[in-house]
Amino acid sequence: MMDDQKHPNNKGQAVCEYHWFVLLTSCLTVESLDCALEKVFQALFGTDGVLVMNPLESLDHAADEGVQHIHVSSMEDNIRDVVIDDSQFSPKRLYLDAILEVYGNQYELLLKNQVDKLTGLSNRQLLDERISRLTVGATAGRRKNEPERIVVIFDIDHFKLINDRFGHLYGDEVLVLISHMMKQAFRTDDWLFRYGGEEFLVFLNNVDIENGRLAIDRFLFQVERYDFPQIGKVTISCGYTSYSPYENFSTIFDRADKALYFAKENGRNQSRFYEDLVARGDIKSTERDDDIDLF
Repeated sequence: MMDDQKHPNNKGQAVCEYHWFVLLTSCLTVESLDCALEKVFQALFGTDGVLVMNPLESLDHAADEGVQHIHVSSMEDNIRDVVIDDSQFSPKRLYLDAILEVYGNQYELLLKNQVDKLTGLSNRQLLDERISRLTVGATAGRRKNEPERIVVIFDIDHFKLINDRFGHLYGDEVLVLISHMMKQAFRTDDWLFRYGGEEFLVFLNNVDIENGRLAIDRFLFQVERYDFPQIGKVTISCGYTSYSPYENFSTIFDRADKALYFAKENGRNQSRFYEDLVARGDIKSTERDDDIDLF
């Protein structure tokens, strides 16, 4: 008798396992990939209390009870150790190893599509995905203690003049050098994006306004005192505001952008905090700014 006839469940199990590999490799975003991995764990371990999260997000869930924490990306060993007590060579463990390898390969592939090729910073696609995840997590009640975040928009002063006078090759070099300084100035927990042209957007995570202000001003000073090859001195301006996942991100972006515009109009090479500008009466808060836009 054929093996499949002796063990009719074997064929069905193989089809099911193949389905999970197809699911992972068909994901088009990191967010959907994480959701797919979560489904795989739920299927393997028979629980819908499994959450797949990155190390930063896991801090928000540290106090939750009854939730099995599974860390992904650079913490694959923790996945095996936390979830499985079986022998290293058990079928379930070997299958999980294969799943994680597929996940890692797909993750790297998707990540390449979410990085700006010139600067190496994250691009708008990843920004949209991060905002979506923050919003979904908040509205679903998955974040009991939302960490403080600050949204910052940086813009290189007189960048068009740099391109016109020295050429786009030197303009690109300025973008690359400032991006490199940005990576050095901010923490690995912060999210750095090239928003477009000479504009950058940064999420400062788990930081209050005063410490965020210090980090921003240190970065502006670092850029100001740097001698750019062939160009000399370059400065940047920025506007920033507090972030809330319960507000529409376009509202938050508009606030930071208004603060940036004020900095540009009042001398450049400076940072401005939107809430301070409104409190002092330097700019007016619109009705939209005062409302919370729930998704």
